[in-house]
Amino acid sequence: MNRLSLIKNRTQILYHFFKVLGNDASYLRNQSYQGYIPLIENESQATVRGQTAGMEPDADNLPVDPAQVAALEQLLDELQKDGIKVILVQTPEHLPSYARQMDEIRGKTALLKSIAQRRGVPFLDYLLEKQTNLNRGENFYFNKNHLNALGSRVFTWALRQDLARYIPEKKRGLADHEILMVQADYVRGMEGDLQGIPYLKKAIEADPSRYEAYAELGIIYFNAGRDAEALKMMKKAVELQPNFTALQVGLGNIYGQMKQYDQAIFCYQNAQRLSPALPHVYYNLGTVFYLKRNFSEAETNLKKAVKLDPGNVTYNYNLGIVYYESGQYQNALIYLSFSAKHDPKNSDVLAALGACQLQLKDYVSAMGSLQKALELNPNHVAALKQMGILGEETNQLKLAGQARARLAYLESKRR
Repeated sequence: MNRLSLIKNRTQILYHFFKVLGNDASYLRNQSYQGYIPLIENESQATVRGQTAGMEPDADNLPVDPAQVAALEQLLDELQKDGIKVILVQTPEHLPSYARQMDEIRGKTALLKSIAQRRGVPFLDYLLEKQTNLNRGENFYFNKNHLNALGSRVFTWALRQDLARYIPEKKRGLADHEILMVQADYVRGMEGDLQGIPYLKKAIEADPSRYEAYAELGIIYFNAGRDAEALKMMKKAVELQPNFTALQVGLGNIYGQMKQYDQAIFCYQNAQRLSPALPHVYYNLGTVFYLKRNFSEAETNLKKAVKLDPGNVTYNYNLGIVYYESGQYQNALIYLSFSAKHDPKNSDVLAALGACQLQLKDYVSAMGSLQKALELNPNHVAALKQMGILGEETNQLKLAGQARARLAYLESKRR
């Protein structure tokens, strides 16, 4: 089977059949992975949004290179001569990102299909023929043509099911629990989170000593607003795996949503002890202290979050809000200005910045920030309230009256 290494090492055949010659394929991981390999580790939250900016926009419009076709044909000749069964697979990609290249993709797919038909080789096309949510959901992709960890798990299960038609099933190497977990991933990806619940419950029945299914059920219930069920599942997961930071954070999130803030703080502090360098843990803890109106502890933890991740707009914004509500307007101005600079289309950020500038009697800047907030959202209640105050303090009574009239109208609509 060492001959199969030629597939990766041949310079003519690249990681993606029709990509530009010379592309760097050094990202290929050598470590064992039970299924389709995602682009990089630790990117399960990455999505296609914002990940394609650095890609060559016309790379997928390049004509088919005859040398690549010849190299593939030669390789297939060698494999078939040696009696090695070949199945061609075209992997899924994010089709909405290829809207302008669909004619080229159809042509290249037709060529692959003709090669497979001529040789009597199965061709599993997950790009055009087997289109599913996997081709459309941004949450499955690291960038437009590379699946992330979630997408890889979902695709692995789909591929496994199709390969079973061509490859005799050997004695199963995976435990029932693991198979059910992969099935749950697949169903959740294709049909939605709630559809995965039965598989996760069966996974618990198969092996109640494993924490994974309890944790996933906790997340599903949490996102569905079923807090009591979420709490029960996540508490069990933490009981089975108390030293897993993500579980402590998840349990803290559930307690926070249920407004059981002291329990949430306990969980986040456990997470801090386990992983003292994770900014989102400090952010969550600071947020809960803010909700308890403990501005001192909120400031301490949010400052740590910003120190660990200084470019995070959300962390900066919330630290600015803590400073604003505790009357530290100059400090608030620093963090709210940063947030507005890096998120200039966020009406909440601009309204908060305008309110801070108003407190500092910088009326010109306050007017600019509040006007921008209202341009983005004419019904922004906080911005309208601040605009009314600004109008009064600067003796612009017409401006104040217009803002108050708009507020009264919005209030009447809510009744």
